[in-house]
Amino acid sequence: MRRERGIFAILLLLIASHGLVHGISAALPAVLPIIKSEFGLNYTEVGMISFSMGASLGIMGVFAGLLSDKSGDKLLEILGWSIFSSAVISIFAIFACNFLAVLLFFTLLGIFLSFYHPFSLSFIAMAFKERRGRAFGTHEIGANLGLASAPALAGALAPSLGWRTFFAFLAVPAFLAAILILRTASRARMTEREGERERAGVRRAGERGVFDPPPTQRNCCCWWCEFKVFLARLREQRSLLRLYLAECTFGFVVGGASTFIPLYLVAKGFSVALAGALTGAFLAAGAVGKYLGGVLSDALGGKAISLGFLFATPLFFVVPLLPNALAVPVLILAGMTFPMSLSAIITGIGEQNAQRGLSFGFLMLAGFGFGSISRPILGIASDILGIHSIFFILALASLLGGLLFR
Repeated sequence: MRRERGIFAILLLLIASHGLVHGISAALPAVLPIIKSEFGLNYTEVGMISFSMGASLGIMGVFAGLLSDKSGDKLLEILGWSIFSSAVISIFAIFACNFLAVLLFFTLLGIFLSFYHPFSLSFIAMAFKERRGRAFGTHEIGANLGLASAPALAGALAPSLGWRTFFAFLAVPAFLAAILILRTASRARMTEREGERERAGVRRAGERGVFDPPPTQRNCCCWWCEFKVFLARLREQRSLLRLYLAECTFGFVVGGASTFIPLYLVAKGFSVALAGALTGAFLAAGAVGKYLGGVLSDALGGKAISLGFLFATPLFFVVPLLPNALAVPVLILAGMTFPMSLSAIITGIGEQNAQRGLSFGFLMLAGFGFGSISRPILGIASDILGIHSIFFILALASLLGGLLFR
């Protein structure tokens, strides 16, 4: 019972940290109208800024996943230091004085934020053997709380404080979260080791503790060998490949939507503050969808993935065809439906018993890495066809995602 309470307390801390990590990344779309105006950028260049962060998050997520497989009882400790490093980088926003400096800043920020998901998701997958989908869905609520609050705060504060000051301000809660995680990690390892000593002699053969890696991961091998083993599994397990394709689609939709919805709303006559608040409402609605997706994944398995995509397809399509008074609630409803698929995708990945960290690392590559491609694509489409065209592209991507698991 004491161990279960400790695991639940760690989950609550991870939920809060998850919100912070996504809040830092979600603040970028909310301040993009300000950056666009300050440097005189077009939509394609704005898309490249968002691409720099998404690509670094995705690519470095693979290496973070490899490291998490070898971390043993240091999962939370490394996680804490990565958030601490992100806080330090956030302060350096004040030195971003031109377009290239902005690209460099958000690239570095994405690199350090990339550690969060492989480490936290690996921990949750090991800690929760039953109702894993619900645990992942609950963890995802934190992401949407951060995704919702950051654009609203950025829209309200960045116009007066400046976007650089706002990112430096985000370093304060990041430092606090890092300290709490590092303290919790130390206590958790002590509790786990005490439990190991108490269970010595009574543990059943093959039974593992929370921090024990699967037997196939205990013998270290070179990273390239682990890549080859993983890619071989990916070729053999078509269901696993479909999960990554679904995550690519999800990353494309959420990345493009969170980046260009504030720009679309500003172009439609909304203020930066109101556009940030409405974007926050769009992302906050996803918290409901993600929890429902986790519950449905426990009951329906992979079939739950298609539901969110298919529900969101017509909603995205009609948004630019409606007047503002009707488009906003439809947009928020779309924000609630398509994230249902993410919890089901994560649950499917979490069921992998071997190379779990690397599996989550590739999930980040699929979501953030491939998803970052949507920024320049939608930027080019906005420059050529008009910014309203982004919703037709998002509707098409959602339809393809739903058909993968139909």
